[in-house]
Amino acid sequence: MSLGSKKQYLRRFAEPYAAYSLLTTAADYNRFLQALRTGRGLKPATAHLLTTAANEAQRCGNPVSPTDPFIGWATGVGLATTIAGPAFWHWGDNDDFQGFFMVLPGRQESLLFFTNSAHGLELTDNVLRLFIGPGEYRVMQWLAEE
Repeated sequence: MSLGSKKQYLRRFAEPYAAYSLLTTAADYNRFLQALRTGRGLKPATAHLLTTAANEAQRCGNPVSPTDPFIGWATGVGLATTIAGPAFWHWGDNDDFQGFFMVLPGRQESLLFFTNSAHGLELTDNVLRLFIGPGEYRVMQWLAEE
């Protein structure tokens, strides 16, 4: 079978579920990220919730697990301290589809990628180094320990 004749399918979910049923393009999702970054369409108090730590990033809410001083949780997104300043981030994992975003409000930039691979998130550290620059990015370390 040639690549041109390979059938593509669109995964559909029986019921919408915020954690995994979003179908979008990278361009549309990036517009959403820019709205989050600027607070456009949000009440100021709601926008503030995206950049303010609500709790420490403990593993599965386990109060005896170690916390990471570079990772926190705001309302709905992770917070990270990076060499480029504060960032908010999140990931998605639907088995054979994985994605990641990081928004750097201070630089007015966002990084977003979607993969069609069960190993797509393994790219994250390398992509972050290409995007932000050399350094250690703790988000994937935190997820690996999750």
